[in-house]
Amino acid sequence: MRTIQQQFASAVYDHILSYQKDHSETDQKKYGSIAIKLPFLVQKAGLAQALAFVNRKAESDSGESYKDLLEHLSQIVVEEGEQSLLQASISADLPDYIYLTKRALLALEWFNRFSQSILKVKQTDEVQGS
Repeated sequence: MRTIQQQFASAVYDHILSYQKDHSETDQKKYGSIAIKLPFLVQKAGLAQALAFVNRKAESDSGESYKDLLEHLSQIVVEEGEQSLLQASISADLPDYIYLTKRALLALEWFNRFSQSILKVKQTDEVQGS
């Protein structure tokens, strides 16, 4: 049996490697930069509001990296077969909302680490083209 940390690390690692393989360096930098900044936004504004902001960005012409990150995060945090993380966070009661927030922040820790180590994104990198 694996810990939740191991499960999340493995899932995020797979997503990051796949993203690196299938996307340009510019897209990788944008994806990684969003992944690094999102935990701060969640802590400052709350999960639902942070995800709504990223979702709005995902709907823009240059928002593919935002959309991909939201999808990857949802796949990891939300139980299989359920709604997206944004939908789940909007409709959750307080205990479930807190649970989703903790899981999202835990997953985002791994997105942050692997974005820096694999995609070579720095915390100071700005999101370009959004």
